[in-house]
Amino acid sequence: EELSGKPLKIKPIDDTKKIQVSYKPPKNVLLYGSHALETNIDVKSTVDVLIVLPDDFLLRSDYSNQIYQQKRALYLSHVARKLREKVTLGGNVKIVNFKNDPLKPVIQLEAEEFTITISAAPSENFFKLNRFIPQTNNIKLKDEEQSATPHNNFSLIFDCTIEKNQQFLEAELKNHENVKSAIKLLKIWLHQREFDAGFYGLNGFLVTYYLLHMLKSKKIYPTMSCYQIIRLFWNQFGHSQLEIKGISLCTEKDLPNQPA
Repeated sequence: EELSGKPLKIKPIDDTKKIQVSYKPPKNVLLYGSHALETNIDVKSTVDVLIVLPDDFLLRSDYSNQIYQQKRALYLSHVARKLREKVTLGGNVKIVNFKNDPLKPVIQLEAEEFTITISAAPSENFFKLNRFIPQTNNIKLKDEEQSATPHNNFSLIFDCTIEKNQQFLEAELKNHENVKSAIKLLKIWLHQREFDAGFYGLNGFLVTYYLLHMLKSKKIYPTMSCYQIIRLFWNQFGHSQLEIKGISLCTEKDLPNQPA
């Protein structure tokens, strides 16, 4: 299928063969993000819905040359067209860029009291995660020097881990109400100062994981008040040097190995 008029705002790679797809029902549809975790700021915040793509919609080789991104865009455009056919939705269905990323279109549905964002992703373990380490090249062009494609790889691994990350967050934060309250207040702080604006800004998703890192490393405790947690977050984050040494919630045995 051709991509003309479709939501992916990038030029398809010239070396890529014509894409053929067959639309089938999603493998699963689930709620994720702040509403699932009960860390949304108010009822008007975005409700995140994930469509898990059917396995036979993709090929194992689609991680290469942005074929997966193109197929995902085609599937979402098909879903958007079906939603627009519903009389009650009409023109409220549109396709926008997630976090201003042209590689990641999502469907945005404006409801009366809230906004629904519909994303699509492959099922867990469909692609091997070790293909997406930053120094790997996954866009191979003829007669051109091959270099690492870290942003493209991040875009893929983000989708591949949505389900597992959501399960992890729900398990870790389920009974920690003070941590959840701290997340809500920090989201308000970020939004008021527009730190969450732009291309993958410092948003509630990143703050949630940073607080979880602090919780797992015993820099904060769930028995603390939300104000104590916020104060420790500011102190810890202000003295961190993430541009030099990042953090991880993975143990050594969880880290993907570099492909041969």
